[in-house]
Amino acid sequence: PEIYTLSLHDALPICQKFKTREEWLKARASSIGGSDLALILGKAKFGTLDELFDRMTGKPQKEEKPTERMIEGTLTEESIRKLFSFDFPQYKVIEPPKKGNWLWKKPGSEFIHCSPDGILIDRKTHKFGGLEIKNVELAKKDDIEMWGSNQLPEQYYWQCIQYMLAIPSLEFVVLYAHLKYLSPFGNGWETAMCEDRPFFIRKADESTQKAVRFAFMKESEFYERYVKTGKRPALTIKL
Repeated sequence: PEIYTLSLHDALPICQKFKTREEWLKARASSIGGSDLALILGKAKFGTLDELFDRMTGKPQKEEKPTERMIEGTLTEESIRKLFSFDFPQYKVIEPPKKGNWLWKKPGSEFIHCSPDGILIDRKTHKFGGLEIKNVELAKKDDIEMWGSNQLPEQYYWQCIQYMLAIPSLEFVVLYAHLKYLSPFGNGWETAMCEDRPFFIRKADESTQKAVRFAFMKESEFYERYVKTGKRPALTIKL
């Protein structure tokens, strides 16, 4: 993989840039990412600690077949990122590679990584930020009310925290969500309304700093207690 840094005062740690998705998947397998953090904290909707342990210790993995929603999310990411750049021209948006992906690892703790959907530079302050893109379908009342009250699902919040943990130079993260509100139609659903909404998480906030420290503690604990020792974590059952 190509290794490079961003030019502005070398403020960001070294990043690896991969030409294919297969190279990226292989490189990230032995470290903990944003969705893995939510899994460790018990906030993820999918996956198990057992699967994370197997992946990080090099055991054979089941090939994940992408769902239609996963494919849609991948195909629409570039368009949503472009819309963000028009809506928020105060930020310069540095995009990930067109093919493959990039991988940022925490200096001195290479078992921690993230793969941002974009790196932001504030044109006035020159501060660095991260961009996380989401394409979300909303049908359940609880989900609609949560997003409507300007709250992020916990697994998404911790993905943003992972950005600041893996890339210490980031001062903020913007999660830019494309929300699709669904309504019943016949035997299925149809899109009733769409909106795009930004959520800002700033490192200067005390709650964010506590979350970053907590995330580092929990990821280090998982890595030291289970991955390095080869001891499988206890099986947990969600009720």
